[in-house]
Amino acid sequence: MVNWYMSGGHADGFASTSLRFFKDLDDPSNFKLGAISIQELELVDARRHLAYYQVEQYTEPLANARWHSTLDTPAGVLAQLRSAMSGSLADPAVLFIQQGGQGHSLVPYAIQEMTDGLWHVWVYDSNYPGKFPNDTSRKLLVDTAQNLWSYDLGWGIWTGDAESHSLGVVQISQYALQPNAPWLGVSPGVEVDDGEAAQLWLIGGGHLLVNDSQERQLGYDDGQFVNEIPGASYNVSAGGLEGELEPVYSIPITGTYTISLEAGGITETKVVSVTQFGPGYAVGVQGIVLMVGKQNETIQASGSLFMPPDGSEVAYTAFDLQEVDLLVTFDEAAESYQFLITNADVAAGGKTALFVDKVEQKLGLQGCESSGGVYDLELQRISEEGIQHFNHVDIEIGANDTHYLTYSNLGGAAVIRIEIDEGSDGTINNTIEVVNQAWQIFMPSLILD
Repeated sequence: MVNWYMSGGHADGFASTSLRFFKDLDDPSNFKLGAISIQELELVDARRHLAYYQVEQYTEPLANARWHSTLDTPAGVLAQLRSAMSGSLADPAVLFIQQGGQGHSLVPYAIQEMTDGLWHVWVYDSNYPGKFPNDTSRKLLVDTAQNLWSYDLGWGIWTGDAESHSLGVVQISQYALQPNAPWLGVSPGVEVDDGEAAQLWLIGGGHLLVNDSQERQLGYDDGQFVNEIPGASYNVSAGGLEGELEPVYSIPITGTYTISLEAGGITETKVVSVTQFGPGYAVGVQGIVLMVGKQNETIQASGSLFMPPDGSEVAYTAFDLQEVDLLVTFDEAAESYQFLITNADVAAGGKTALFVDKVEQKLGLQGCESSGGVYDLELQRISEEGIQHFNHVDIEIGANDTHYLTYSNLGGAAVIRIEIDEGSDGTINNTIEVVNQAWQIFMPSLILD
């Protein structure tokens, strides 16, 4: 996921890394033997370091710090910055800006009041030293009287006001804290009583719109961004390159949500994936095709998804004929499971769902192709015994049937039994057995007399 998001740039990694060198938190000699200055480092020396600090923005506690900073006004953010840069124990900050689905990070090194209420924040911009090595004219403008900010990126001018929540700062000490992945029970920006949240990612293109049970929304509604869900937040990637990326959304797991996927903004067909991470689980739909319609080039919606907050199910309703992959993965006390259904046929207007009953230790797949279809099954279990795989391709499923299998005996199984509920009426009508087709390696043996 984050590798795809880094296609939008590494600005936050460059900004935070430059400040870490400035504060002597990093030493050039640790990156390249014998290096004394930062200028001696080449891309191969620093690539991993830059990527690590670029990715931190999607994890706690850094993401939460970013989110809360943007809730302030431009004048308030400037006050945050002045505080971070002042005093004998200054904790300098990364300054980040947003415009729509684009984000960028800068390093402020000086603040200058020009006239009453108008301030220049002088910045290092990682997009420019490579093009203009001696460019020292980069500055962000803040008007505290009118609560406005603006910055000329060279290829466009970004602006914001007190209502846009598009300007923020994060002190460099935040980047040194241990990052927490969303499946550990915390997610960016969400403040709920139990601290648990789900994080929603879209890669490939298009837009998401999250609806809760009270029809409150988060995401893009007909091209306009809305955030009406209490406790929800969003994280715009600070990459620094042109081109929009969908925000990473965080939603309290105390609710139930339906997610719409639309092809707004794309100009060519895209293959996309939607994944939800929550405490101890991940669920998602991969390989969804978003199309630009041939009739008057109208944008077509692709479908909707249902992913409950406990990670027990992923359901996809297609607006047009699709062939998708469904993923459910979760941790238990002594083992972890990953269930992947690939190449599942979904008819236009049909629904398919992959779900888990952890009490009965059963996995279920509901088919929807009107004339029946096929799917591939990939199961994986990780425990103290090691990693066990079970794969089988081209399993036939009837129209509107549901298939069940017991996953508790997955480890080392050569054959598993699939129970078939014809018509999904709750009655098992038939069973089939499928053989493990996972790759096996046979080593030659040497017999010595």
